[in-house]
Amino acid sequence: MQPLVPVHGSSWGGRSSPSLERRAPAALAGRIPAGKSPGPATVIRTLASWTLAVLGGLALWALHVPAVGDGRIELALDEVVGDGWRAEAVQVVLELDDHSQAKWSVSASRVDLPGLAEPVRDLHLKCTGQGLHSDRLDCSGLQLALVIPGLGSVVAQGSLHWTRGGSTVLVLRQGRAAGGRFGLELRGSAGAWELVARGRDLDAARALAPFAGKGGEFAGRLGFRLRVALAGPGSAELSAHLTAADLGFTEPAGLHEAQGLGMEADIEGRLVQGVWEATLRLGLNRGVFYWDPWILEPAGDPLRVEASGAWRPARRGLELDRFWYRDAQALEVQGSLRLHLPQRGTPQIERLAIDRLQLRLPRAYETYLRPALIGTMLDDLETGGRVQARFQLQQGKLSMLEAVVRDLQASDRMGRFAVQGLDGHLAWARGGRRRSRLAVEGVSFYRLATGAFGLDLVQRDGGLELGAPVQIPVFDGRLDIQRFELRDLLDPMAGWGFDAVLTPVSMPRVTRALGWPEMEGTLSGVVPDVTYRDGTLRVGGALLVRVFDGAVVVDHLNLERPFGVVPVLRTDVVVRNLDLDLLTRRFPLGRITGRLGGYVRGLVLEDWSPVSFDAWLGTPEDDRSRHRISQRAVENLSSLGGGPTAALSGGFMRLFEEFPYDRLGFGCRLDKGVCHMRGVAPAKGGGYYIVKGKGLPHIDVIGYRTEVDWAQLVDRLLSLGVEGGPVVE
Repeated sequence: MQPLVPVHGSSWGGRSSPSLERRAPAALAGRIPAGKSPGPATVIRTLASWTLAVLGGLALWALHVPAVGDGRIELALDEVVGDGWRAEAVQVVLELDDHSQAKWSVSASRVDLPGLAEPVRDLHLKCTGQGLHSDRLDCSGLQLALVIPGLGSVVAQGSLHWTRGGSTVLVLRQGRAAGGRFGLELRGSAGAWELVARGRDLDAARALAPFAGKGGEFAGRLGFRLRVALAGPGSAELSAHLTAADLGFTEPAGLHEAQGLGMEADIEGRLVQGVWEATLRLGLNRGVFYWDPWILEPAGDPLRVEASGAWRPARRGLELDRFWYRDAQALEVQGSLRLHLPQRGTPQIERLAIDRLQLRLPRAYETYLRPALIGTMLDDLETGGRVQARFQLQQGKLSMLEAVVRDLQASDRMGRFAVQGLDGHLAWARGGRRRSRLAVEGVSFYRLATGAFGLDLVQRDGGLELGAPVQIPVFDGRLDIQRFELRDLLDPMAGWGFDAVLTPVSMPRVTRALGWPEMEGTLSGVVPDVTYRDGTLRVGGALLVRVFDGAVVVDHLNLERPFGVVPVLRTDVVVRNLDLDLLTRRFPLGRITGRLGGYVRGLVLEDWSPVSFDAWLGTPEDDRSRHRISQRAVENLSSLGGGPTAALSGGFMRLFEEFPYDRLGFGCRLDKGVCHMRGVAPAKGGGYYIVKGKGLPHIDVIGYRTEVDWAQLVDRLLSLGVEGGPVVE
């Protein structure tokens, strides 16, 4: 016995209308296995089943009801329900003559189908010249009209041939939908179905409306050729060719947009024993495509994507035997992927093998790398050169890496660092001992540049280390590196470290490179255990700067985020026995003779601007050198102290170009933008001595301001000699 479909509220029309309630056959009703989500093939099959169930089942059923009068039969049904579909306000009109020729029409105000969020509405089917027999339907003049959510009105003409044994041929011609044309052929028999459809010049805004999401919009024109074949449970084939012209879309969040896309896509797939196998080929030949954070725009050659693989629902595994992406101007990637997609949680990479990765700079950097590096030290570079690489990930961890670099150039536009002319080969494999070789024309760090050098690297314990000592030219000296280690290469927070000796480098060359006033002397030091990890550069030893016949020692140096937007430097500085005569000849302070010592403790710089420190510079206790200070130096030091001044431009004191002094000194503790100032000793009547005079002519420089805005103090230092004069006692 055939399964039955409940029919509610039935009524017959004609000369007599007996009240009755029957059941209509639904042998062709679409069936959805319990607990499984319907796919596109199920929707197509169910829609066809519904149509044939109503047309065939109800029409043949009506044949067994004697026609009255003019042979017209009308059937009105409030609701028809099948497995997977539901129809409301169904009306069937059948007109028969003595030769089994018929005119009939079927309409429904609403049809709910699986896989569609909203129902199909205003469905109308009409047929003239119908051959109606006890075992088949033949309609050569079929007319179809319906409204699909988002797509709008759909109309077509065609033919229908159906047998009670299940053979079906539905052909739609001259179809109009979404402002374009379409055609369709649906053939089925004994559970095997084939759908072939074509469309051209479709309005994307209407055709893709169901996929736009709330607030999303499409634009442009579409064309397609589609074939779907269902050979039985768990077996299907799919092929499609899609074209788009001037395609555009937007979505409310603004994270995905496109304008003027021209593209073609081919999809082939088959379902075998519950496993989907598919191949995709896509070409993007014009337009602009934005998928946060990347903007893709073909430049001459199309962007191409190819992929082939399988989806295994039982284990929720996606396997791409091969994927390939090519942007001829910038990037080429080829590899394979095995991915586990749990119903909940983050996708897990079981295996990723990149067999070919080729980057052509600078386009590869500007298009693909830079958008992903925003907010890091690498987000604003000028680049050049080529990189070829291959690598593998197992269970999300790196297991192999090889890279070849040719003439790589990378210069930070903010002037923080640069690498020039990097060539070589880098190799690493889990559990192996590979060797690498890199050659560099030069690197720079905040305008301190090196000459050319090479690196021999050996793999060890998950990282890389220096295979032989290396000497790196630095101006007229060199940096001798005895040890270098790149540690924990597999760790996202990988770091490096080295031990080095800096042989003397002339300070004139260093200061010229930094744009400072030129200084005599040398820069040198032993720098053991320099490390970089967790975004912080630490120097284990001290840097010695021999300058102005004395020394400056930089110790406890830590540099946080050295390549970030706001680097933070922390260090301590000791000043030893500088020759003031040599120093003041280089700065517009005025001439002073004697020696200078002191310290800068707890120095903190943010973006290279001081935020806190405790500093003192003054005459050393054991200094026995000649102490003299010029009128100009007196005036400038007086202005720093902010006290009342007495002019030296006239009177007796104007006769002397310089004065003897006992000692001098100036201290500042910077806290929250305020410099708390001090001198060599308290002064009589208040204030503090900046310069304590000795002998005749006697002169003291006394400061009275104990708190000075740091920015104002810097301005005074930059404009020495502009304001103020000394207090003469």
